[in-house]
Amino acid sequence: MEYNVAFTFSTLNEADTLSAQLTLSGSNAVSLTGNQPIQVQQITSDVPSAALDPLNVLQKSIAIQAAKNTDGNAQYVKVVVPIKTGDSNLTGNFPYSGTPVKLQYKFIGYSAAGSISVGDFSIPFPD
Repeated sequence: MEYNVAFTFSTLNEADTLSAQLTLSGSNAVSLTGNQPIQVQQITSDVPSAALDPLNVLQKSIAIQAAKNTDGNAQYVKVVVPIKTGDSNLTGNFPYSGTPVKLQYKFIGYSAAGSISVGDFSIPFPD
């Protein structure tokens, strides 16, 4: 089964620079076939994505490092990736990076959405 999942990373403090990593476990993997593009989207029409320096998407992890925060506003990055799985849950780890970061997820085309806390996580895939 494959699901498109939007992950939204955001800093909690306005002066912080966004730095975060998400690791997948089990049979869950980002489906990277050929030159399939990874989508980086604005949060809303008036909230642009932070400049990235860099964004690394691998089969088992997503690592984000935004450019240094110089404007004093919270930084946001929304990444949409295809997740291929044979499991009934999306599982992995969201480690603390030294900067408080909020992580939200949304299964595209489904109502399933929520937040991922620091540490190990397990989220049921939508039916």
